[in-house]
Amino acid sequence: MRGHLMGRMTSSRSRAARLGAVLATLLASAGCSRQSADSPPAPPAALEPAPGAALPTVKLSASAFTAVRVRTEQVRAASGGMAIPMTAVIYSPDGAAWTYAAVGPRSYLRHAIVIAHVTGTEAFLSSGPAVGTPVVTIGAPELLGAEYGVGEE
Repeated sequence: MRGHLMGRMTSSRSRAARLGAVLATLLASAGCSRQSADSPPAPPAALEPAPGAALPTVKLSASAFTAVRVRTEQVRAASGGMAIPMTAVIYSPDGAAWTYAAVGPRSYLRHAIVIAHVTGTEAFLSSGPAVGTPVVTIGAPELLGAEYGVGEE
């Protein structure tokens, strides 16, 4: 599992680097749009306090949401726990496993998960968001990059 973890961390880091490129492109294109001199361009992602949570919510702008092409799937009930696609699993720099839950339009909150085992492309969880919660399957590394400030000037 440790080798798998390191491979996923490297993969997440390379995807986070891509987020930097996506965010930089969005920032550059936002600067080229016609806006009044009084209003700065909207950032591609904003961190907002989440009531009752220690972590912030990542809120994507409409253009960032479109560029990242975020997709979600619901957490499913599984024998002895829950299941999510491995594409919904991300790792923070310290190696902890997480997933992003959709909490509103273009808004996502990172949740800690405990992976009991992995079979094929599915991660079986002993702890995580409730069954039925939509979790990000495409775009999670980009959300982590936005949360950690990857790609900011």
